[in-house]
Amino acid sequence: MSQLHQQAEIAKLAERYGKQVFHSAYRLLGDTHLAEDITQDVFIKLFSMSSRKFNAMSHWPGYLKSMSISTAIDLLRKQQRRGEMEWEEVADQQGSTQHEPFHRTQTAQELTNFRCALSALKTRDAEIFCLRHIEGYSYQEIAELHNLTTNAVGVTLNRAQSTLSARLGERELSGEHYAS
Repeated sequence: MSQLHQQAEIAKLAERYGKQVFHSAYRLLGDTHLAEDITQDVFIKLFSMSSRKFNAMSHWPGYLKSMSISTAIDLLRKQQRRGEMEWEEVADQQGSTQHEPFHRTQTAQELTNFRCALSALKTRDAEIFCLRHIEGYSYQEIAELHNLTTNAVGVTLNRAQSTLSARLGERELSGEHYAS
């Protein structure tokens, strides 16, 4: 495939799957501008993909969502390293606002805590966790996307869940406290 043809194909992919890529990033980041940046980065990365790999791709939606998740997690890690995202940061910022209901502040704090915990996972573990629990992919779909067995997907999900539970606590991760 020529470079020009590959560029045209990337434009078609961006038109067809751009919203899905954006939503994958937005669900992790909660920020429209950052999600737009991630979406742009994902499609820019395709320009450096070899023609052979580009032509061999069989499941574009999953691949692009996986790239979006991975890129968003990388951004979360950078923010955390620079001190832009810290545990309980959101509660400190919003707790002083009289117009915010307490539960909304608490939810924002929990999202920040979740993002911090997710960014601490290995990239592949975080991708698989997000594909399963945020994007709703089946074990089989994730296995095909990452060239794994369904058992390996299960082990990875269990490891990610255990790590997140240890970091966040079972109660917060399961959403149990919302029932009250």
